[in-house]
Formats: sequence, C-alpha cells, structure tokens
Amino acid sequence: MREARRTAEAYHAAIGEASAHLSDETAKALPQSAFKRWAVGESYVAGEVVVYEDTTYRVVQAHTSQGNWLPDSTATLYSSFKTVDIGGGETVEEWKQPTGGHDSYNIGDKVMYNGYVYESLINANTWSPDDFPAGWKIID
Repeated sequence: MREARRTAEAYHAAIGEASAHLSDETAKALPQSAFKRWAVGESYVAGEVVVYEDTTYRVVQAHTSQGNWLPDSTATLYSSFKTVDIGGGETVEEWKQPTGGHDSYNIGDKVMYNGYVYESLINANTWSPDDFPAGWKIID
C-alpha cells in the first residue's frame, strides 16, 4: 500500500513539473483531469498548472501553498485560465486586474468584460475598459 502511495505521489510531482513547460494554449486545450488538484501544503514551481474549484490556474511564482493563499484570491501566486466562448471556435479570458508586467494586456489581446468583448489597443495595458476606455475597443 505504501509503495502505491509513493508511486502516485511521484506521478503527481512529475505531472506538476511537466505542466510548467506547457504553453497556455496547450494547457487550456487539455482536460482538467490532466493536472493536479490544488491542495494546502503542496510545493509548487513557477509555471505549474493546477486546478482549484473547477478553474485551471498557472502558478506565477514558486511557493508552498497555504490555506489563506487560495488561487482565486491570490493573483501574485496564481493566474487563472477562465475562458468564455465567443463563437466561431474562439474563446477569450475574462478580464482580471493585472498585478504587473507579467500579466498585463498587449495590443490585440481580447478579454470579456461586463458582457462585452474588448481588444487592447496598447501594450502593457493594466487598466479596465471602464478605467481607461481609450486603451480598449469593443469587438462586435
């Protein structure tokens, strides 16, 4: 029984490390079952992909998880892959407040914001469409 547990733990560690090398597009295309479930007390490497409450996240920086550092409320540690189907086989992520240059929006990036699809008109865009309308245009 202990051998099976050690094998499973090694398997999950390998999945975590391998997921760090996946592109965002590949990670989004894979089913959530391909990734580890987020858990308290786990050591995560930067870039690793985990699942928490039916949302897929990429780890922003290496850390050991804590109960008060949840993926859905700690943007400095996790970045979500929430996407919205906008038709024609295209999906976009829901807009989220960038925390720095690593997750700011660039020219051509599309997001869903308050029920509308917007495209960024500037690089390093950290403002919402409400806060800086000149940095975005609505896509029909």
